[in-house]
Amino acid sequence: MNKKNNVTEIKLPHVSAETFNILIKSSRDGFTGEVFYRLCDNIPGTVIILKVSGTDEILGGYNPLIWKCGIEGVQAETADSFIFSLKNGNMNQSILSRVKNASNAICCFSNNFSNGPYGPWFGANSLGSYGDINKWRHFADDEEDYDKIRSIDEEFSIDEYEVFQICKI
Repeated sequence: MNKKNNVTEIKLPHVSAETFNILIKSSRDGFTGEVFYRLCDNIPGTVIILKVSGTDEILGGYNPLIWKCGIEGVQAETADSFIFSLKNGNMNQSILSRVKNASNAICCFSNNFSNGPYGPWFGANSLGSYGDINKWRHFADDEEDYDKIRSIDEEFSIDEYEVFQICKI
């Protein structure tokens, strides 16, 4: 791991053509939709990683497209996005869910809300945040866009989230 210009660069073994540049670390940058879009708008190839409070779960997703917050909600089409659940201590229970409904793979909701823009969403209801990004939601009963990655269908809190951009070197 190297520090350059306040950006952490991580080089993975056997993945010499890729680097991961950290765009957001919530404990440093904040937990709002406004922060997410200010730091991630128009940046392609991002991975979001969430540490779920009070559990051993790591959740997240990959968006090969750009995030874009506008006046209206935006839905972006791609067949290359996915969401995931990693279980520390029991990797056999980890889940990778590739997008099923490519036309609704990525959603960026309006910035017209009184508490600012929603955070990022994978699918219309699969995994995302409503503005206060330390609160996330996974609708386990809605498998239209992605298969479920959690059995619990409720809002949950996170201790930390990070967003990385995958960059070719």
